[in-house]
Amino acid sequence: MIKKKLSKEDIAGVYTEVEAMQKLKGHPHLVQLLGFYDTHDRFYVVLEFLQGGELFDRLTEKELYTEGDAQEAMRLLVDAVQHCHNKGVAHRDLKPENILLKDKNSDTSVKLADFGFAKSCVPGDRLLRTACGTPG
Repeated sequence: MIKKKLSKEDIAGVYTEVEAMQKLKGHPHLVQLLGFYDTHDRFYVVLEFLQGGELFDRLTEKELYTEGDAQEAMRLLVDAVQHCHNKGVAHRDLKPENILLKDKNSDTSVKLADFGFAKSCVPGDRLLRTACGTPG
C-alpha cells in the first residue's frame, strides 16, 4: 500500500488490523500474518497463500453445497470466532467474502480473513457501537 494515498484514518486502520492479526497468530482457521513491513513510503502486509478463493464464489459456483459441508465449515468458523473473542478481538465483518478456502479441492477447509474492521476489546467494553461492515 502506498502511504501517500492513505488518509490518517486508513493508516491507523492498517496498524489496527496488523495488531489484531498478531494477537490471533497461530490459529489454524484464521489467515496468518507472515510479515508486516513499514517503509518510508509503503506498507507491505504478507499473508499466507490460500488457493481456494472466497467461500462466496464457491457457493455461487456450486449447484449443491451439502448440509454436511455447511456444518463442517461452520464448526471451523465458530471455532475461529471463539478464538478471536478469547483473545479480545471482535472481527466485525463476518461474511462469505471474508471466508477463504485453503485449496480448490475442499469446500470445508476454511479460514477467516480481512481484519480491517477488527477491534480489540474487553468484556463489558462499550466501544463496539460503531456501525461497520459491508452496507446492505
